[in-house]
This record gives sequence, C-alpha cells and structure tokens, in this order.
Amino acid sequence: MDDQQVFIALLTRIGFTQARQRDAITTNGVMTCTDLLLLSKKDLENIYTMIREDNRNHAPNQNSVKVPISSRAKLEAIRLE
Repeated sequence: MDDQQVFIALLTRIGFTQARQRDAITTNGVMTCTDLLLLSKKDLENIYTMIREDNRNHAPNQNSVKVPISSRAKLEAIRLE
C-alpha cells in the first residue's frame, strides 16, 4: 500500500467514510500523513472553511460535505502526533 492509500484508509477509519468527505481533504493537497503533519492548525481550519463555503454553493443536501466533529478532532490529534 502506498502513502496515499494508507492516508485514505486512515481518513476512513476515523470517520470520513464517504468518498466526497475524503476528497474534500485530499483535493486541498493533504494526500498523505506527511502532508497532514506539515499543516498548521490554521491550515486545517482553512480547509474546513473552504468546505463550508463550497457547501453554500450547492442546494441543501445535494453534494454537500458533512465533516463530523469527532472526525475533525481525531484528524487534529493525528496532526499533532
């Protein structure tokens, strides 16, 4: 398994179970654990802000991306490791 596959599996395991949730993270350049470790807390918050803004451009419940709070917390904990 390459680094990208490992990261996708990690995202799935911590609650980003839908492909569009994982895509929202990876299309912003976070494709491996190393990429995640290089981000600041502010960078990660900016990604979540971009996701929220993208959701505003969609009809309600149509292709919107929900990011569970517990998954965000787990991703942040991994980033800090």
